[in-house]
Amino acid sequence: MQKLWSRRLLAAALGAFLFAPAALSQPAAASGAWAKVPALTTTCFHENDPFVANLDKALAAVNAGRDKQLAINDKIEEEYKSIEPMEMASRMQQWMMSNPQEAMKYMQGVQAVGDDFNARMPEMNAAQLRFNTEEKDLLKRYQAALDAAYAPFHARHVALKKKLDVPLEYPSVVSESGGTPDWAAAEEQAVWRGLDTAYAGNCPQWWGATGQAQAWLKTYRAWLTQEFIPFNQRIASQNAQTYAIMSSPTAAWKDTAEFDGVIKYLETVGRVYGNRRAKPRCSSQECGYQ
Repeated sequence: MQKLWSRRLLAAALGAFLFAPAALSQPAAASGAWAKVPALTTTCFHENDPFVANLDKALAAVNAGRDKQLAINDKIEEEYKSIEPMEMASRMQQWMMSNPQEAMKYMQGVQAVGDDFNARMPEMNAAQLRFNTEEKDLLKRYQAALDAAYAPFHARHVALKKKLDVPLEYPSVVSESGGTPDWAAAEEQAVWRGLDTAYAGNCPQWWGATGQAQAWLKTYRAWLTQEFIPFNQRIASQNAQTYAIMSSPTAAWKDTAEFDGVIKYLETVGRVYGNRRAKPRCSSQECGYQ
């Protein structure tokens, strides 16, 4: 009876070894990747904000780390795939006979990972789609809030253009050839400064430490760290044990889910924060319509 049980477990386990790593290999984990993420800025303008360069630097570093780990993983996986089936079966049998309890736990783990993948992958995909939609909605609300704050000054500018008979599509009433009345130039300057004031007043509720952008990004980061990364780590968890049983160099094999999650977050931060103005329309010396 013991031999029959062993043969059945061997056949099932060997099938798992032959097919599970390729089917379940959702690379995941690389501790320390989150440490490269810069703290979110509260600056209203992106020009001369070091956060922009720091974000690019972090993204480059995390991508490089991921690429390096994937190259290591690929080499180990190729070495594993190169093992002849008979040799793989022999190693499996030797391990199973020496570790019957661990073999049973491994098979149970393979089943659990498969069930987890099938049950939760639709949920993971739906969650990511929901966050994609929320990001778009956040930026739409932001633009709508800006438009509302800008509206009185845009109306004032339109009235000025009509008064001077300047086409509405022209960005400025000031003519390059001269001849614009001083009062009209001053009025337009007041419009630009009013737009800056409106932007500054709108900034904290969106880009401040308790603003809507940071609040939403916090929920996205929480999902990545608490759901996306652990899920992908579980899906890939059998790979390392497979390589250990086959005497592959498992110390160097790590899944890359943490890299993947951090990259998703950094790219999202870049898109969201890219909606800030580059700089004010007015300096202490002059104003422009940029």
